[in-house]
Amino acid sequence: MNSSSHLAAKSTPSSSAQPAQRGSAEPKGRPGTEGSCAWMSYAHGKLRERGSIDFPLFGVAVRLELDAQGAVDSANAVVTALQARPLRLKRFQEHVRGLVPGTAEFETGAAQAADAAHLQCHPMPNISGDDAWRREMVPVYVRRTILAASRGEGPMHHV
Repeated sequence: MNSSSHLAAKSTPSSSAQPAQRGSAEPKGRPGTEGSCAWMSYAHGKLRERGSIDFPLFGVAVRLELDAQGAVDSANAVVTALQARPLRLKRFQEHVRGLVPGTAEFETGAAQAADAAHLQCHPMPNISGDDAWRREMVPVYVRRTILAASRGEGPMHHV
């Protein structure tokens, strides 16, 4: 089976002090208030059979919000093409919250979040592709997508 994957990512600084290459300023909340972040980034990973337009065999979306010190303040992840509807990864945030992207601790947290996703996700055998293989790809894609979001990579990347 010829398998292709893509990661899409976008990052958005919430203050004009951030480098321009990370996107246009889109503040979230007011500085110093709950719900504000210094930087927000998101990424989408997609497992598919062909490199051309194709339905996903598995998809994951990750959103990270960093505080002014560069640590993860808030995080969410959702997987698709496993069940009848998108599935939010439970307890995802607790694996990466408070960690600074680019550090060994963040890499460990990303791996722990990916392992937890593997335990939670059980693909239905209702789409093409081996459902056991799709399940084995869950931690791989979750980890890669977390790391892509943390680096602000995008818009599309082959993995």
